[in-house]
Amino acid sequence: MEATILGASEKLEEINKWLDLPCFIAELEYERKVFSNNYYQEHSLYTHIVYNGQGIATETPRVEMVAINLADSCLVMDRRIKRNKEGYRLFNEFLARLPTKEVEALKTQYISSNSQYAFTSLDRIIFNAIQDIKGIIEANDPETKTIYQKKLKKRMENL
Repeated sequence: MEATILGASEKLEEINKWLDLPCFIAELEYERKVFSNNYYQEHSLYTHIVYNGQGIATETPRVEMVAINLADSCLVMDRRIKRNKEGYRLFNEFLARLPTKEVEALKTQYISSNSQYAFTSLDRIIFNAIQDIKGIIEANDPETKTIYQKKLKKRMENL
């Protein structure tokens, strides 16, 4: 995972994005449902006429290529949904360890979208946990994933 330096407003936006993750997941799931229907409509399987240097000819799409492209695209979408669900599960586990009143105040603050809201120590704790969660769900190798899992577990124990 790349290290980027973010300002307080970007960090607050990141926390807000994670608080709103269920809506994003629902949108992804809807997009996935409609995708195959739209894909077949956009990639006609009918023969058609083409004009080339040799004259007029009929051409048909290779059905196996259409099926492979569709399957690959669906697989990518399914992985993205799964990754986001796993991230949200971990995020909720972390939030469950925080004082209820503070979490509710945080959610209320983000819902009201108050631009005057200052970045607090609680926000810093949550943002750091989000970075660990992103490390877990984006890790390509088991060692990196384990490192982030240990970091998140330690953060949860220190609450």
